[in-house]
Amino acid sequence: MRLLVVLGAHEIEMADIGMSEIFHRVKELRVNGDRLWSRLMQMAEIGATAHGGCNRQALTDADMAGRRLLSRWAEEAGCRVRVDAVGNLFARRPGVKTPCRWS
Repeated sequence: MRLLVVLGAHEIEMADIGMSEIFHRVKELRVNGDRLWSRLMQMAEIGATAHGGCNRQALTDADMAGRRLLSRWAEEAGCRVRVDAVGNLFARRPGVKTPCRWS
């Protein structure tokens, strides 16, 4: 059996490399700070309050708008989005080497 580790957009099979190589690759991952801040600010607009807070209570229009926005971002990133029977939102990016049995 091979253990598959997913780090951002990188998939690493443990059988192919050792832990030291995984740690090396993790250190190379970078966050796009401008995009992160922009998306945080976009999400904060949904349900924004007069004093700078945010209120997106479950099952409200604001909650649905936030879920639609997050789903759109996930789909644009290549993820498959689904919602379970109780409303949990799941975004899954398919792997490039090994198909996932949990689809």
